[in-house]
Amino acid sequence: MLDWSAQPTKKGPTITFRLKSNLQKAVRSISATLVFDDARGNKLAELPLSPGLKIVAGVEGAEDDVILDPRMNTELQAAGVKATICTRYVEYTDGDFEEF
Repeated sequence: MLDWSAQPTKKGPTITFRLKSNLQKAVRSISATLVFDDARGNKLAELPLSPGLKIVAGVEGAEDDVILDPRMNTELQAAGVKATICTRYVEYTDGDFEEF
């Protein structure tokens, strides 16, 4: 995870994040969750990523994804909240898949 931000919108809080792929191949589909924890390790929110998120192998900041979820507080600041991605499996563009 490179960075993230939360902004209020008319539809509700919008969470935007950028990541760097450590995978060796391009991803067609992903099953993963974006997890937010406070400084004490308390879980604040778990939000599923879009399954069709396009991730290019080894590229930093290749893709942004926006999540609308009313459970997320847009007043949280990235400095006080740790965001991680928990990946369950990916399907690569060549048809292979990998479970984690």
